[in-house]
Amino acid sequence: MAGQAKGRRGKAAQSRPTLPEVDSQNAESSQPSGMGQAGHDQTPVETVVVLQCLDCKSILGDTTTMVCMDQISKRIVLSAACNVQVGKHMDTSSSGDDKGSTFHVLSCSSCKATVGKMYKCTPSSLDETRDMFTFNAEALQSYALGSATIRAADVAGVGSSGGMITEIWDDVLKMQSMLLHFKDRIDALDSQVGEL
Repeated sequence: MAGQAKGRRGKAAQSRPTLPEVDSQNAESSQPSGMGQAGHDQTPVETVVVLQCLDCKSILGDTTTMVCMDQISKRIVLSAACNVQVGKHMDTSSSGDDKGSTFHVLSCSSCKATVGKMYKCTPSSLDETRDMFTFNAEALQSYALGSATIRAADVAGVGSSGGMITEIWDDVLKMQSMLLHFKDRIDALDSQVGEL
């Protein structure tokens, strides 16, 4: 499954974190082999999405290691993560589609916010999440690499002609000329003071 994680694509949420959306043009014609329920997605996509803690913005992982995601339960499952602490105590879920599952709580290493679970025992429908980093999408902020909206060439005054650089260079030359002129005047005054 980790091989299918390469090349995933999603869109970063600008105001509220959401699960990365799948590009429908890249969808395979056969039904994706998710975790056995509707809402699961394993369709290969192109853009890498960086996942961050919603509270402190620490990077927790990216979709290059995504195993699967579930739009319904808002889970993103990764085979590798960073800046995450796995809780020492094991808990058991008492409700939801993971009812009866045992797991360790995942928390952000920086701010200690709860960001997901690491399942140890699951129903068969959640087998792919076992021993993986299962993040709660509502505890994350995401950013799609390459989604920058401001480019250096778009900034006013900067273009292929380098007009802004030329102006700065002219100002530097003027300042250099003034400093040399002041140095000459100071040297002349020093020699006059020395003669007195």
